[in-house]
Amino acid sequence: MTRRLQVGMWNGLDKSFWDTYANGLISGIEAAQFKHTDQMEEMAQFCKSRNLKFGIHSPVREKRAYSLPNITSLDYEQCKEAYERLEQETMLAARYGADYLLTHYPCPSIMPARKDTRLWPIFPQFERYEMEQMSRSSFEEISRRAFDKLSELQVQHRQRIVVEYDFFGDLESSWVQILKEFPDIMLVLDMQRLDIHRRVFPGFEPYRLMEAMAKQVYLVHYSNIKYENSKVERHLPVLSNQTDDPDYGDAYKYLEFLSKLNDRFHLTFEHNPSRVTRSELEECYSSAAALMMEGTGDDHF
Repeated sequence: MTRRLQVGMWNGLDKSFWDTYANGLISGIEAAQFKHTDQMEEMAQFCKSRNLKFGIHSPVREKRAYSLPNITSLDYEQCKEAYERLEQETMLAARYGADYLLTHYPCPSIMPARKDTRLWPIFPQFERYEMEQMSRSSFEEISRRAFDKLSELQVQHRQRIVVEYDFFGDLESSWVQILKEFPDIMLVLDMQRLDIHRRVFPGFEPYRLMEAMAKQVYLVHYSNIKYENSKVERHLPVLSNQTDDPDYGDAYKYLEFLSKLNDRFHLTFEHNPSRVTRSELEECYSSAAALMMEGTGDDHF
C-alpha cells in the first residue's frame, strides 16, 4: 500500500494553491464544497495527470452554510435527509474516482456533562447535543442504524466511506464499541480536535482513544492549535518549536504515538500554510513524513 501525504483544499480544485504549497512529498488532495460537478471532473483529471489520489470531505457541493449530514440525529426526518444526501455524495465520489468520502461521527456532536467553560466560546452552536439530550441506548441504536446504512452504501456504490471522529459526550465506550462492530468503515482522527477535547472536557484521554482505535485509522487530519486565554488560533502548521510549549496543542506527539501503532494511515495537512514561511512549511511536511515512515521499512511515499 502506498501511503499519502495530502494537502487540503476548500471549494474544489485550486491549481495556484497546489503550485504554491505542494512539494515532492505530497501525493494527494482532500477537497470539499465543489461549486459544481464540472469542478469534480477537473479535480479527477488534474490528479490523474499527476498520478495523485484525492478524497472528498462532505459537504461535496457548496452550500450557503457549512453543514454536515446529521447521521446520528434524534429526529427521524433529519436522519432520512442525511442518508439521502450521503447516497448522492457517495454516487458523486464514485463517479469521479475519489479514494474516499468523509463524513463526521457522531453528527450532531455531543457535549459531555462536565466541561471547562473557559474555552467554550470556540464551540459552534449548531449541530450539537448536550449530554442530557442523548441517552446511551438511543446513541447506540442510532449509531448502528447509521453504520448499517454507510456499509450498504459502500458496497452498493463501491465507494470507500470514512468517518471523522467528533465529540461523543460521555459515550466513549459506546463510540469505540460500535466502530469496532463495523470494521469495513474506517476512521479519521483529527489531531487538533483531540487536543481541544483533552483541554475542554475533563476525563478525556487522547492516547487511550488512539490506542483503542489505532488499527481502524485510515486517515489523520494534521494541524495544531494555539491557546490564548479564552481565544484560540486554529489550523496552524505543526512545527518543532511548538512541541513543549504549553500554549500549543500536542499534534506532533499524537502523530508520533499513533505512528507506532499503525503504519498504514494517510495524512492530510488540514492547516493554513500561509501562516508560516516556506522553510517552516517544509519542516512541517518532512517531520510528519519521518514519523510515518518509522518502522515501516519504507524510505519514501
